Amino acid sequence: MKKILLLIVLFISITSLDAGEYQHRVKDSKGHGVYEKIDALDQRKIVRKKKLTKEKLIKKARQELQRLVKNKKVSKTFLEVKDEKIQRTRYRLLNDWVVIYHNPKIKKTKYQNLHIFIGEFGDIKGANYSGK
Repeated sequence: MKKILLLIVLFISITSLDAGEYQHRVKDSKGHGVYEKIDALDQRKIVRKKKLTKEKLIKKARQELQRLVKNKKVSKTFLEVKDEKIQRTRYRLLNDWVVIYHNPKIKKTKYQNLHIFIGEFGDIKGANYSGK
């Protein structure tokens, strides 16, 4: 009976020491580790993004087109295109949009359509001629 009682007391003392040490590690990790990151999440402000309207998405695409022309990635004649089309992408799980600029001044039909992919919050996903 004394051996069983001694084992129980020993087990309780070991587990309480281990738990106390764990709490001590948590308190000492002020500038390090996972615990600071979890605490920082509670203190930060949460910024919720708003979905943009089609007009604002077209405006973002126009800015991206100007950037592409400035960096000489596409022809300057794409800036003259005024009637762009906007539509949802083919991938149904993603809520992305594609703005299509058709430029008949380009001789090769392969390069007449420029597709600019935009997320629903206005972030540019990419641009290409194929639309894929």
